Amino acid sequence: MHSFFQAHSTPSPDDSYDQSRDRPEVRFARDAVERLWEANHEFLDPALPLHARACFDQRVWELVLADFLRRRGVSLQTWEERGRSRDAEGPDLVATDGTYFEATIATGGSGPDGVPEFELAEHVAPQEKILLRLTNAFCTKLSQRNRWISDGHIDPSRPFVIAINSPDVPRASSRVEISPVARALFGLGEEAFQFDLATDRHVGTSIGVKDSILKQSGRPVSTRWLLDPESSGVSAVLYNVSNAWNLWNASFLTLTVVHNPLATSPLKTSLCQEHNDQEYWMEPGRLRRKFGPG
Repeated sequence: MHSFFQAHSTPSPDDSYDQSRDRPEVRFARDAVERLWEANHEFLDPALPLHARACFDQRVWELVLADFLRRRGVSLQTWEERGRSRDAEGPDLVATDGTYFEATIATGGSGPDGVPEFELAEHVAPQEKILLRLTNAFCTKLSQRNRWISDGHIDPSRPFVIAINSPDVPRASSRVEISPVARALFGLGEEAFQFDLATDRHVGTSIGVKDSILKQSGRPVSTRWLLDPESSGVSAVLYNVSNAWNLWNASFLTLTVVHNPLATSPLKTSLCQEHNDQEYWMEPGRLRRKFGPG
């Protein structure tokens, strides 16, 4: 096995690759990625380190996802077992039970609908623009799944999981907030808290409905993809906000799992196995959520 980072005679198209490889002050990032590659390389495309020069965050997320899944008890097929050639089409990872996992990045985007650079001192993030990036990432991979089925690359009867990472947009500021990926795919609006005025005791919570978001162009974008039969081939969506620069911080190594209530092939096991993982699912007229295993 060769190392993830290699010396090259020309600058990489994605500067993040060269910075992580060369800057002494971020050696922690390079070392973290190398450890992930050493532990998980057999399950991924052998050419992944080469592809990382052009899309660093995407390839690191594939590494992180493989590690996340294995630490949560998912047995993965090796690349050799899958019989994949370097340029073959198909999902990034496949479990031994046949579940497909496809990784994607929800970047900040550009133009009027992009998410601006987020500063640590800021407390208010452009929520609707974040949701737009998440819905776009989901729709792109849903379309890709449909193409793979048409081309005979995957079996439509198997569970299919879209794993979204958003390293360029902020995470939820507190544990009590509903995850943005659940808002983006279940059409969830703002929460309203009810209190008993006589006792000042919290007696209930309700969540509004937000079926769509308007882009700057005025075109509406649906936020109810997991309530749409068109998405029934997607079993669940995973969400995480880590990148090479924050892998040292355990608070970024959590997984959010959003189950599709209309899935034709639901997930066979729970992936909510770590203490700060969270899991969402829908029951008739009600959003349900739990933290950690159990």
